[in-house]
Amino acid sequence: MNIDKGLQELVAAALERGFEEYGNGKHDLVPFAMTEDDDGSIGSHTFASDTLDEAIHLARNHVRRHAGGISRYAIVTTGFVSINGKRRSAMLVEAGEVGGEIVITAAQPFKRKGVIRKRIKRFSDLAIFGRSETPLGSEEEDFDDDDEEFAGDDD
Repeated sequence: MNIDKGLQELVAAALERGFEEYGNGKHDLVPFAMTEDDDGSIGSHTFASDTLDEAIHLARNHVRRHAGGISRYAIVTTGFVSINGKRRSAMLVEAGEVGGEIVITAAQPFKRKGVIRKRIKRFSDLAIFGRSETPLGSEEEDFDDDDEEFAGDDD
């Protein structure tokens, strides 16, 4: 799978921000989307919701709504991956180029280390999975303006 260098860089930046925000584990990560505009500027938007699925839905809708000016996007959440048959916590990034041919999911496993201050320690290699689907921003869909609520914009 050949992944554009610009998309690789956006995924790396999104992972770094995810780990910075998740910090030492004192709070949950609010899912967010990082977007790269056609001129190369990076924007970031958080999506607070009652459920993770709803937050991801809001983030994807945001990318779709703004697809005209976005060249790449990365949606960041936490979740779980299976490594050697064991369930592990991981920082997850769904990323793609708007109108591109592939969407990738990157997973960086981590564990909490320490007795009192449970710091996050990354382990294992970053895993990248490719999947064929309609990239965000390329489908024709109607969106309800009330469907997107931001916890905050960091632009």
